[in-house]
Amino acid sequence: MTSYAPNLMYEHALTPLKGWVKSNCLDYSGVVSDNVTFAIPQGRVMHVNSSGEFETGVTGTQMAIFAFNASDALTVVNPGTTASGNFVHQAIFPTGVTSGLVATGGYELSSSEFDTGDDYDPNDTLTADVANTTLATGGVLKLGTVYTDAICGVVSKGVVTNELGIDMLHFWPVYVPAD
Repeated sequence: MTSYAPNLMYEHALTPLKGWVKSNCLDYSGVVSDNVTFAIPQGRVMHVNSSGEFETGVTGTQMAIFAFNASDALTVVNPGTTASGNFVHQAIFPTGVTSGLVATGGYELSSSEFDTGDDYDPNDTLTADVANTTLATGGVLKLGTVYTDAICGVVSKGVVTNELGIDMLHFWPVYVPAD
């Protein structure tokens, strides 16, 4: 796996607002496919490919999984030292395992990873492009059309600025496959 410089924890985020706090809540863990050429930020939409590895976005009948750990997070991968050679710590999952929240879970989420060019109103449906080589669009939430796109969410409150000044899209995850 390629080594990446980490982001600050508030630059990219997926925040469970309600519902995801118990041990029986649905999540999924895996490694990122070599088909993905960039570090998947926290809050992006992923799916599991035929090899059981994460790739970006959703299409067809793919189940959406929202990245709870960035693929380059220090808890997932790190060399153990900073660029200047200072010790950081050993990764919790040193094999590159990341995790995500599955789109069929009964929770409300907010993500920093959405298309800022769209206007989001309550009950708008959401999708995310499969673009494993394009950081700008791969797994980014955007408005979607039922039956045409694989739908992975429904807007709850729309865009809200969080306590750190970051715009977050509030939504409920859902699973509506494309026709």
